[in-house]
Amino acid sequence: MARQSTEAGLEETERIGGMTALAGFVVAAACLALTGIITLNYPLAPWLVSIALALYALALWRWPSLWLAVIPAVLPALDLTPWTGWTRVGEPDLFVLVTIGILALRATPRRADFAIEGLPAAVVALTLVSYLVSVALGLALPGPQGGSDNPYLRPDNALRLAKGFFIALALLPFLRERMRTRGDASAWLGAGMAVGLALVAAATLAERAVFTGLFDFTTEYRVVATFSSMNIGGGYIGAYLAMALPFLLVFLLRPRALSLLAMFGIAFGAGYALVVTFARAAYAAALISAIPACLGWVWAARRRGPSGTLSSRVLSMVLFLLVGGIVITALDTRFMTERLQTVAPDLADRENNWTGGLALRDDNLATWLFGMGLGTYPRIVLARKPNGRFPTNFVVDPDGAYPVLSLHAGLPTYLGQKVSIEPDQQYRLFVALRSPDGRGQLSVLLCEKMLLYSADCRDATFRPHSPGIWEDFGAVISSAGLDEDAVLWWLKRPVELDLFDPIPGTTIEIGHIRMFGPQDRDVLANGDFSRGTERWYFTDDQHRIWRIHNQYLTSLFEGGALGLASFVLLAGSALAGAVRAMGRGEGMAAAVAASVLAFLCSGVFDYLLEVPRLAALFYLVAFSGLTMMQPRLQGHASVP
Repeated sequence: MARQSTEAGLEETERIGGMTALAGFVVAAACLALTGIITLNYPLAPWLVSIALALYALALWRWPSLWLAVIPAVLPALDLTPWTGWTRVGEPDLFVLVTIGILALRATPRRADFAIEGLPAAVVALTLVSYLVSVALGLALPGPQGGSDNPYLRPDNALRLAKGFFIALALLPFLRERMRTRGDASAWLGAGMAVGLALVAAATLAERAVFTGLFDFTTEYRVVATFSSMNIGGGYIGAYLAMALPFLLVFLLRPRALSLLAMFGIAFGAGYALVVTFARAAYAAALISAIPACLGWVWAARRRGPSGTLSSRVLSMVLFLLVGGIVITALDTRFMTERLQTVAPDLADRENNWTGGLALRDDNLATWLFGMGLGTYPRIVLARKPNGRFPTNFVVDPDGAYPVLSLHAGLPTYLGQKVSIEPDQQYRLFVALRSPDGRGQLSVLLCEKMLLYSADCRDATFRPHSPGIWEDFGAVISSAGLDEDAVLWWLKRPVELDLFDPIPGTTIEIGHIRMFGPQDRDVLANGDFSRGTERWYFTDDQHRIWRIHNQYLTSLFEGGALGLASFVLLAGSALAGAVRAMGRGEGMAAAVAASVLAFLCSGVFDYLLEVPRLAALFYLVAFSGLTMMQPRLQGHASVP
């Protein structure tokens, strides 16, 4: 009887193993096939993207833990949206798909990695339900009449905003698998966060070098670096820097000369990037998170034992003093001094934004419980036009056999494309226009521009004379003074061609736009809009019409009491799990707790989950804290 029972158990194990392998193969095939399809349609050097993804896949097959360093690095640092025009899918999404595809074959999670128990299970389930309900409501609210290609005004904006959570949720079993089998998952994660921090700092240095100079702290210029989501304002880069800085503690796991040199080098670079954000909330979040990071690190070191406690205390405090000194120095700059003098009026503007935004909700019990739906705020502003202010809509629709771009003007919105030009040349611009209402006009700007600020612009304006009739226009634009100055012989300011209708309430339609250089080559891509708005990306200076500048109030607006409760409970449980892990002597738990705290502080003045890449990073860190709630099999906490 015992022998039969053993054989039955073996057969059941083999059956489960076979089903797991089959499920892993199906998931891998789907993810890798989708990666291939997206890569083939990628508008910028798809062959180069294919090579990078293939090399990553091979490295991940060899070192399955590598994803814990790569994903936290590429999520904040890899963003070519201003050049591609892709807003629903980004470059980090390809790395996530490859990660899931390879790990589904190479390190398939067990049933225990999916079966979350206790409080973490309840919190994750509540957050999942909240997202599903909010996405359903967001998809149900229609967009503008006639459709839209503005990602913020489309019903499927709900899917775009939910992507960050579902990316982290898809990676959660692999995170739990690593934490279950080894004790080094948080070290890998910390290394990835440190690499991402270094890359974002490098991008900030490059942007400052070409636009203002590294040591100019008087010019009113706020960096965006790799955060294209700041096209409609926001303090996302500052929030990221504040939540990533605590992970520099990873270098104290093995405090050798080279690791300490790397830590302080990245800290100086990231500190500089934090300074030039000139974001008051980011300064506060960085200081507030640095205190529990360092104190938590020392406490965890003491819980492990007396050895190394003194060095850990000294080094962590040096890191805290470095961050604090950088922030205090930044407060003394001319531009920041001016911003500090406007705290009171700026706070009044924010309060008006908060109360005015919440006033747009429907007044019923269902809305109080479940909200208006994910990503609905800009659509509601466009439909209700509070105070006569509303965002610009644009859409590509067929007119017979040809696509036409329609700009329905509200507050000024600039639809731009990065172009490669030669200095001191004459460029011939040709455009076909139609104004259905007879009042619209098109202004074209050629400027040096990264995202928010334009420099050395030249313009041309075209106005159709006959309502509803197509008319052809042309102009000559000089590139004299553009694309001339280079830093380190090759780093130059990007040049962008912008389109906008300056008259609110009017409509202008564009059949095609072309710009020919001295070799009679059209420097614009997709100027006939046959591929929708690919290669075109919009910016808008009136950022308060796009969002409520408060994460908690936005969660209430979009997700109701359920959405707000799930967000707060998830963050609180992650903090509790990290604190519990610190009590067990896990030093990197201090970085997790401080990172979540920095995100919560930054969220008081910004809607941070609006950025899928930042949301995915937050949920990945929060899930790490949740997973720390229970003791796990301890391994050697090594730094990759």
